[in-house]
Amino acid sequence: MRRTVDTYLHLPRRRYFSAIELHAVAIGSIAAVVLLIGYGFNIEALQTLIPGFPPMRPRTAGFLMALSISCLLSLRESQRSRILSSVIAAGVVVYIVYLLATNIDNPDWGLWELLSIQGTAVSVVLGGVALLIINLAPRYGLAAGVIALIAAAPALFRIVGLLLFWGAPQDGGPLSSMGLHTAFLIVWFMTVCVLMHPRLAFASSVLQASLCR
Repeated sequence: MRRTVDTYLHLPRRRYFSAIELHAVAIGSIAAVVLLIGYGFNIEALQTLIPGFPPMRPRTAGFLMALSISCLLSLRESQRSRILSSVIAAGVVVYIVYLLATNIDNPDWGLWELLSIQGTAVSVVLGGVALLIINLAPRYGLAAGVIALIAAAPALFRIVGLLLFWGAPQDGGPLSSMGLHTAFLIVWFMTVCVLMHPRLAFASSVLQASLCR
């Protein structure tokens, strides 16, 4: 009887974990399709999603795949999985910072082009930082949530701008190179995989309460 009650009480938590995992797999799979099929077979429809819209860059797709894997590993209970998750997230952050630092003085890059690349890069970097906080310092979960909201805001603005103006409303601006599906995946990742992560106290409390109703 005790085992039956314990099983019932823990069932919502297992469903909760499973849901986050499915979202992470879906995000990583979409990015993989763009990278491996869209660019591997040069299918423009997968690169841009809608003709005339900016494409998702191959590196961006790779970064989103890596963050999705990092999120999946962060959901495991083993210390080894969390360490590997942190290594992947840190690798994404360090590599993007390195790319920006080594190209900041490139004479072939104009100011707006550099800023447009930074627009996507900053959101991805913040996603990696949020995962590092979740893995290494979950007591600062509120900071991870704030970081996720900051990272999602430009992407959400980009989605609204692309759909309303049917193109880039700020051509040459800080977000001009961010594709529609890039922005969508960033918002999706930040709002579900980070904000709803069960290791964040506020997310766990809200979702567990809703599941018990």
